[in-house]
This record gives sequence, structure tokens and C-alpha cells, in this order.
Amino acid sequence: MFCPNCRYEYVDVVTRCPNCGVELVRELPADTSARRYSYLKAATILSIIGITYIFLLRNVATITPELFRNTAMGQYSVITMFLADLLILFFFIQFYREFAPRYNTRLKTGSIFGIIGALLLLPEYFIRMVRIFLIGNPFGSAFPIIAVDAVLPWISSILFLVFFTYLYMEMYRAGHEKLKEASLWAVLGSAMSFLVLTYTLINYILLGGLAFMLIKVTNISLLLLPFTAAGFAATIYFYIVFYRQLNLESTQDSKSLVYNR
Repeated sequence: MFCPNCRYEYVDVVTRCPNCGVELVRELPADTSARRYSYLKAATILSIIGITYIFLLRNVATITPELFRNTAMGQYSVITMFLADLLILFFFIQFYREFAPRYNTRLKTGSIFGIIGALLLLPEYFIRMVRIFLIGNPFGSAFPIIAVDAVLPWISSILFLVFFTYLYMEMYRAGHEKLKEASLWAVLGSAMSFLVLTYTLINYILLGGLAFMLIKVTNISLLLLPFTAAGFAATIYFYIVFYRQLNLESTQDSKSLVYNR
């Protein structure tokens, strides 16, 4: 017996999916099984692209800030970073829809935290867009620094850490060794990002907006680069393993369909 929603297989005595609450069916439609995780796989690839792009662009802006004093370059960077964050948001939405229902409610709750975390990053890019129209430089100091710049990324880092922690706990409970290891690396990567952003936020609170801007555009950021790079590498490792696992399960479904025919 199969659940038409989460596609999980149950023994014949079970008639209703305990996770989704829907009636089970004896066979899944061929097209449904063949397209399993199709959107989630695409979202995973796009999320890898988005995370990598944001990481690289932020660090290029740190190392060569003069490059972004050009208005056209500033406009390009902030708009593309906004779009990159939308790719990350798309991943969490698809994760909630396609992967989380296979497990208990804790994972669905964690997915919601991830969605909120991605949404909270959007106002930062919106503020930078406003700066472009006002002063022509999204990273410039002529526009007053406000708490949103420091607080929202910090809150997002907490929510992402909660998401990966919930995922690790669920993969540990399910005995899924590959995803358990990968999600543990993601927890460590998210914790590293959280610590870096906590340091940034503390400086903002103690010394005000000027110190916050100095952390973002001076050599202090270079000191933090090894930690941000470690967090980035650990997170990307999770996404790669996760995509491979989705691809493996989809392939197994296709082989099963051919065999059953």
C-alpha cells in the first residue's frame, strides 16, 4: 500500500497514511513515481547555485570593495543576490512539500523555520536596492545603517540552524546514514555562520552602525573569511549529498516501475 501524497510504502494492513492522513492506494500512478522529487531535485541544484553565488559575491565585495562603488555594478549585484535568495527559498518550499511529509511533524516544522529564514533575508536586499536609488552604492556608508542589516541575517542563521538540527535528528531516528552524516555537517556549517553573525551583531550593538559597516567592508571581514568559508563548504556538502540521494531514490523508483510491468 502506498500513500499518494508522500509516496511512502506501508504494509497491507495499514489503510491510511499516519503522516498525511490520506487513504492509501495499492499502486502509484506510473507518471507520479517517475517524477518523484523532480521539483525538489531542481530546487536543490538551484539552491547550490544561489548559496555559492551569494558567498562568492559577498567575499568579492569584501576583498575589492572599490569594484562595487560603480552604480551599475551595485545594481547588478543586489538584484542578483535577491534572486539567489529566492532560489534558496524555493528549495525550502519544495523540501516542505516533497520530502518532509515522508517523516514526522518535526521535520515539517523545521522546514517552516527554513522558509522563514530565507524570507527574512529578502528585506536586507530590499534595503540595498533603496540605497542604490538614493546614493548609487548598496554597500556605501552614506546611507544610515539600521538594525535590520545586522539583526535579520542573525535571526535567519538561527532558523537555518534549527532546520538542519531537526533534519539531523530525523535522519538519526530513521537510520539514514548518508543523510545523517551530511545533515550533521550542515549543522556544523550553520553553527559556524551563526557564530560569525553573532560576532557581527555584538559589534553592532556595542559600537553602533559604524563598527558594523567596518566589519562588513574592511579587513575584519578577511579575518572572518576562513570561518565563513568553512560554514559554506559544510553546507554545500549537505546539498550535494542530498541531491545524490534524491537522484538515487528516483532511479530506484524507475527500476521498480519497469520490474512491476
